[in-house]
Amino acid sequence: MIRNKPIKHPFSRIFSLKYLQETFIFGLLRGLTYFVLFCAAFLFWDIISKGNSKVFEGPGLINKEFLTEHPQTLHVIGQGPEEIKVSSSNYYKLKDTKMYEKWNIFAQSQEYSIQQRKLQFATNLLQEEWNGEELGIAREKFIQREHKQVANKFSFWKNLLIDPDSTASDFGVEIEKVPSLVSQFLLGFFEKERSRLAQMEERIRLFRAQQYPNIENLNLENIDSIELAYKKILSEVPSIFEQKMKLFGADISSTYSKFLNSNNPKDFGRFAGAVIAYSPIRLAYLGEDRNTSNWNSLQDAMSPFKEAMSVSLPSRDFA
Repeated sequence: MIRNKPIKHPFSRIFSLKYLQETFIFGLLRGLTYFVLFCAAFLFWDIISKGNSKVFEGPGLINKEFLTEHPQTLHVIGQGPEEIKVSSSNYYKLKDTKMYEKWNIFAQSQEYSIQQRKLQFATNLLQEEWNGEELGIAREKFIQREHKQVANKFSFWKNLLIDPDSTASDFGVEIEKVPSLVSQFLLGFFEKERSRLAQMEERIRLFRAQQYPNIENLNLENIDSIELAYKKILSEVPSIFEQKMKLFGADISSTYSKFLNSNNPKDFGRFAGAVIAYSPIRLAYLGEDRNTSNWNSLQDAMSPFKEAMSVSLPSRDFA
């Protein structure tokens, strides 16, 4: 009996190299898909298993704080049986509570009224810096001080140009490169001035750009004109600094007045912050030698209040 051969049809499976390659690729993709699903399932399991204890933590059945509040840093205070776990917001509430307790002890002491009088006296002295005749005196001192410093620097640079032979020998450059060397000194000077006189940064940057042709083609005539022009710029500084000093001074006065009315440690913190913000412009405009005793007296008068509101609450933090 003759066996009939199977009838081949267009969709019959044909074993070939392409078929094996196709089967391998599809198998690989299926394996990768199951691997991704396994990883996702493991992550969900990990989250649920670790979060499960937190959801049911606390006195109630469900930890409502954990479910309703936004994610926060976990602070762990203490160790062993005394260990406390609190969220970031509760940590700072606890810190505020301890601060108020310490502040109230200080506020109820006899020392408080004595220190408050010292603070008021020192603050009144400081307020004279941006009120009355003090600003006029400061303006004259500032212009004299700044013009003297500029004159000394430009005098040194002029001497370098006057005696190029000695300059070339001292700095180890060729004689024809001496003007370029002095130009670099000038550019570096104006760059430092922008940082030192931050309130005039844009004005000094514009001045440097306007004077750049003279700086690049430096000679005695050009350096004289640059010096005179920059001294005029410095004459504009007092009005700008005085406005800023009055602005920062008004903030000091208002925050101090609020603290006097409330005797609240946080209001004192705002007053202390206003004093810190005033410090850089004061130093730049009045100079290091101007009314140092007033400033030191204020810092000394503020110290007991800073100590009364300082609280240390060490913790281990977990984001």
